[in-house]
Amino acid sequence: MGNVYTYINSKTHKKRVLINCHIDTETYKYKMVEDWVKKYGMDYTEYKTGPIPQPYPDHKGIDLRGETYNNIYVVVSGKVTYAGNRNDSRGNYVEIVNGKYTFLYMHLSDINVYTGQNVLEGDLLGWEGGTGGWPPHLHFEVRENGTPIDPYNIAQNGLATVEVKMPTISAVRLADPTKVRVNFSGGYFNNTGDAPGYVAIRKGNINEGNGQIIHYTGIMNGQATISNVSTTDKICVFAELGISWGGFNYPKSNIVYFEPNVNMPKVTASRNPDDPTKIDVSWTAGNVPKTLTAYLVARYKDGSSQFIKWSVDFNKSGNHTFEGVNPDKDINIFAEADTNASGYHQSNEVLISKVITVPEMPIVTVSRDTTDPTIIRCSWTAGKNTNSVGMKSYMLARINNKQTNQKLVQNLNFSASGSCIFTGVSIDEDIYVFAEVEVDGGVKYYQSNIEILNLSKPEMPIVTVIRDQKDPTIVRCTWTAGKYTGGSKYKSYMLARINNSTTNQKIIQSLDFNKSGSCVFNGVDINNKVHVYAETERLAGVAYHKSNITILDPSIPLMPAITAVRDTTNQSNVIITWTAGKYTGAPNMTNYMVVRFKEKYQGSGQIIQYGLDFSKSGSMTVKGVSTTEKTFVYGEASLNSKYYETNTIIL
Repeated sequence: MGNVYTYINSKTHKKRVLINCHIDTETYKYKMVEDWVKKYGMDYTEYKTGPIPQPYPDHKGIDLRGETYNNIYVVVSGKVTYAGNRNDSRGNYVEIVNGKYTFLYMHLSDINVYTGQNVLEGDLLGWEGGTGGWPPHLHFEVRENGTPIDPYNIAQNGLATVEVKMPTISAVRLADPTKVRVNFSGGYFNNTGDAPGYVAIRKGNINEGNGQIIHYTGIMNGQATISNVSTTDKICVFAELGISWGGFNYPKSNIVYFEPNVNMPKVTASRNPDDPTKIDVSWTAGNVPKTLTAYLVARYKDGSSQFIKWSVDFNKSGNHTFEGVNPDKDINIFAEADTNASGYHQSNEVLISKVITVPEMPIVTVSRDTTDPTIIRCSWTAGKNTNSVGMKSYMLARINNKQTNQKLVQNLNFSASGSCIFTGVSIDEDIYVFAEVEVDGGVKYYQSNIEILNLSKPEMPIVTVIRDQKDPTIVRCTWTAGKYTGGSKYKSYMLARINNSTTNQKIIQSLDFNKSGSCVFNGVDINNKVHVYAETERLAGVAYHKSNITILDPSIPLMPAITAVRDTTNQSNVIITWTAGKYTGAPNMTNYMVVRFKEKYQGSGQIIQYGLDFSKSGSMTVKGVSTTEKTFVYGEASLNSKYYETNTIIL
């Protein structure tokens, strides 16, 4: 594990940046972020606050007046992120980053560092000048997380306390032995960003420094691969922090050693053709010192677990069989040899792909809901091998078999029988419904049988229509159960059209024709033909579906049959009886009995009895009837200036 280092930047080189510099208080005034510097002496001992000075209220650094070609030194170590000239008022300038701090040195006459270089406190950065601004001076600026801050304390005291925990590293010499992959973990650096560190590979031991390779990278956590590594020398690998603060000399991680002239065997492997849970491995002879621990590895590609064959002699060819391997997972096979210092020599890797078992797809049965055809009900029998690792099982409903217009029910289990429902499915196009299993993110697809549901034309009910026997303005409708007439895209209603006119009709809305039912029209015309039928409107008028049509003729009343006789005990009383008639009870129809003397229509006198009900049988006695004149007896009904008579009895 790495040590935790706590230290503060050295002040040793603090005044080097100030040599032969001074502030021209009349010409160069500047803004700080929180405080305002009005005057600095050469020793930076006077520091005051005050109002915003003019004429440079947006100036964000210190201008240090001096002579051209004065040496300018690095105040705080870090990495050079820019060194050059962008043809603006900054002139030649250098930008150095250390964690969350950025240091800017502007107007240099010349630059002594380059972009990407790691520089240390006290290194010669360049020479003072007047590029981008005159007279010659150094603009020194400090930013914290991109925001300018007062550079005075940084120049005086360096950075605040810094904590570093060096990472633990492990290293693997790859199948190409000139490449070493280094893994970092557990590092800590309390400044923003990663520490200015690098990976070093040296021949021999740590202190020899012979033939060193430096790979600059963030080293707290992560990975780096280094090329052109010697295979004939013993090497050591370590991470190092590229700064020396507070007397700590370049903090280092643990050290990993690799022995020279190690030649790992070449590995071949295949899945046993008779048993997919076995992996047969063989290797050629290599050159692996006995001081290394040598072994064979079978590791699942997802890193979940591994098999290891220990104590293998890779100095001669051999073979081994791994047993109990999960055939549903990809697995990597390779040889490895290591020391106790985390240095791993690795052979080539052989990837054994998982076994893809062809699934036995279920048998799918599909039907539209009889009430709402936008609902499709699916059921299936049990399949086999449809839920292995890497498989996705789902049901599809494709409009006209187009992948761009489909519905999907995910995460189904086709290894057991089951069912699912699609809602909101189109009713105006053919629907292709089937189960599908996707393998390895789309490498292969397996489909069940395909069920095709054709355009769902409604099956309309059979409608029966009659006029009310008493009141012909009332029309009574009944119907049998239909199919596919409901759902969100359907409107079902009953129509009574006078002479089949769309402008003179009655309508009863929101009916359910998927089951038998009834409804009543009131106030229906009795003098014209009436066409009565059920209708289902789909998709707001795109299509109409009609039932059978019943035509009701004009409703002439069927008058009752009457009888009339004189009372044998009193000849002036006439007893009248009648049978039940039909359609005589309309709201505006008047039923009455007429007894007229001498002549039927122009008699010498009459007796009229109103308020009778001819829709059912009845009787009455009329008194005061003439016994000397011929008497005419009949029933009559009047409606809208029309008159309807019964038979006439002459007494």
